[in-house]
Amino acid sequence: MRCNWKVLLVKTSLWLLSEVVLNICGTDTMADYSEFLSAQQELALGNSGPTVTLVA
Repeated sequence: MRCNWKVLLVKTSLWLLSEVVLNICGTDTMADYSEFLSAQQELALGNSGPTVTLVA
């Protein structure tokens, strides 16, 4: 598999620059926390498993 190194370098540089700018503004922490909360919610929903109800 071949990789276009120029495109990879540009994308990585833009990502790193945006992380630095967001971190300076203080919004990167809020974005990371919201991703953490959504991941926790997905884990909670995924671990609930099937529910069996017995009717007598």
